[in-house]
Amino acid sequence: AAQNVAGEHYRELVASGAFTRAECFEDVAGGIERCLAHPDELAEERRRVVRAVVGDVDGHAAARVVDAILAAVGPGAERA
Repeated sequence: AAQNVAGEHYRELVASGAFTRAECFEDVAGGIERCLAHPDELAEERRRVVRAVVGDVDGHAAARVVDAILAAVGPGAERA
């Protein structure tokens, strides 16, 4: 949250080279066309910056949320 308020993560993302920059609407439209034509172009850079800024993304966040809720509810609560 502190990084979000300070904008620190934006500086990290901009410096990462994982995304193309847009200075005007034409740049945005061109960037979208480029990404659609070559979706894997910056894939490794995006994976690298996600690991650096967010951490490992394993696809099991929902299960961890359920486990945390069940732990807060207490004994006797069970997973569906």
